[in-house]
Amino acid sequence: MSAPAPPPEVQCPGTVHPLRAGPDGGADALPVAGTTDLDDVRPAAEELRRELLADYPSAGSIHVARRDGDVWSRDANGNVEISPAADFQLVVSLGDVADCPFSPTALGVPVSFVIE
Repeated sequence: MSAPAPPPEVQCPGTVHPLRAGPDGGADALPVAGTTDLDDVRPAAEELRRELLADYPSAGSIHVARRDGDVWSRDANGNVEISPAADFQLVVSLGDVADCPFSPTALGVPVSFVIE
């Protein structure tokens, strides 16, 4: 089971991951198709837990949440294709805005930071 995606207003400023392709149709900052499947994100939560708790002192919890955004892949000719995905991300709950990173973070999977 997973939580709903956190709304942008509770996420650390400057760290909100794009959910859709850019206005030019580009895939900049979108995850690769398959890396945000629940079967990939759930084990990443366990693998990254110690690292995230050490790097962000006020981190209270780390959990899997819905992402439901665009992802990218390459077709047989090497062209980038963007498609919607019913996918997932990690969410780290922080108790202090001073612990917020300065830009979006991806450690193999998208990681969002929220202030509690």
